[in-house]
Amino acid sequence: MKRVALIALFTLALPTQGATLWAESQAECGRYQGRQACRDAAEQAVLSSLSKQIFVQVESNGDSFQNSDGVALFQLQSRTHSNLPLIGVSQQCDYHSSGNLVSCSGSLNPDDALPSYQQRIQQLDQQLTQGVADLKGELSAAQYEKLLTLLTVQQQLEQFRLVHDFFSPQPAALPALPQQQSWLQTRLARYNDTLPSLEMAIERIATDLKPYQGILVRPPLYPHSQQVTEAAQRIGGLMTAALSGQVATTSEQARYLLSGSYQTNGQGMDLLYNLVELDSGEVLHSQLVSVMAKAYAGLETEPASPDFERLLYAGYVEPSALTVDLQTNKGSRGLSFAEGETVQLMVKLNRSGYFYVLGHTGEAKGFSYLLELNDETGPHRFQHYIGPEQANKWVLLGEFEVEPPFGYEMLQVIASNQPLGTALPATRYDPDTGYHRVGDNREQAVSQTRGLKRKQQQQAEVLTAEAVISFTSANRL
Repeated sequence: MKRVALIALFTLALPTQGATLWAESQAECGRYQGRQACRDAAEQAVLSSLSKQIFVQVESNGDSFQNSDGVALFQLQSRTHSNLPLIGVSQQCDYHSSGNLVSCSGSLNPDDALPSYQQRIQQLDQQLTQGVADLKGELSAAQYEKLLTLLTVQQQLEQFRLVHDFFSPQPAALPALPQQQSWLQTRLARYNDTLPSLEMAIERIATDLKPYQGILVRPPLYPHSQQVTEAAQRIGGLMTAALSGQVATTSEQARYLLSGSYQTNGQGMDLLYNLVELDSGEVLHSQLVSVMAKAYAGLETEPASPDFERLLYAGYVEPSALTVDLQTNKGSRGLSFAEGETVQLMVKLNRSGYFYVLGHTGEAKGFSYLLELNDETGPHRFQHYIGPEQANKWVLLGEFEVEPPFGYEMLQVIASNQPLGTALPATRYDPDTGYHRVGDNREQAVSQTRGLKRKQQQQAEVLTAEAVISFTSANRL
């Protein structure tokens, strides 16, 4: 394989509303200092898996709103990947001395959890409503911190609403929220100067984060996209530099996740960053800044293939008892790699099964291809089997080095509990690119992958699952 093109697209199979969520995980204790740290890691992995099962189902949905002049405002949304606040999770863990590992299983029953979410939503809604009413007058310098507090409350409310609405057939009733969102943005814009450089914008955000240590920094994302654009790469790099003494070098060391989103508004850019506590999944601090257009002149700000991304996320496989997850040693969201960087790709199934990887290049006229996963010949080279002894363990698929051509890339992984056989998409080898291409275009390739969901009569039950991540590669800055 030529590029680090292995950033992948595994999408978890998800339960329907009202169904109990469940997840399993194992942690090898040789990687941790003590059995308790090993158990903590396994429990956190279960929470992350449960959270992701909710997140991927709603990731491509969002609220938009306008001000009184009909101008679309920045979407203040808190869609933090794999770190949603979960209430009422029941976990059971066991230590296995023979393998020196801890295995945990966890479940979340919506019937038990919904009352707690409803109570928390009501509390946050009251806090936000009262805070907006208290600040309706002239804004003074002393009220700026209160504004940021209200922004954080609004982000927390969005997170709890997201989980509540996933479980409940009736969405949370928050009729005033769009107006409150609009009011917050307008007030912050009046108080804040529109900053002339990205450096000044990052410094303003980083200054309020000085009390926190162990921050995992992610580049901001454009709404409803996972692509790390050139502007996002630049912002993420500046943020990492500004928090250099506070940044966690690995996810295991991290206590907080700093993730953001941005949107251009015709005159500049609105940039929102949220600091999330990894253990609880709650937003601790939010800040919104505005930047002049000249600050990012020459940098790409919009994703290359938004329509294709929406297509990809709109077609997740239906819920089943099979789940699949993908992780790199650099994380699974907001991924950006520089030339020469090495990346490890790992996959985990909750039970034995088969999978293949379909790659999609991100340019406007991109193509799709099957990834070779082993040294076999024929169709077998494209599929991988995980046996019962490897279930719920991360399996390393390989280490890859980032090299040209650079750009945005997605990989879609399809898993099944049955041999893939004819469900594997047909390919044709392209000697010019060295890829085994699928279909005449990406849309056609995606339609072929989801053929796994079709079940014939008198056929053994076929369980399927998907997962999705993407990445951007570029020359080293």
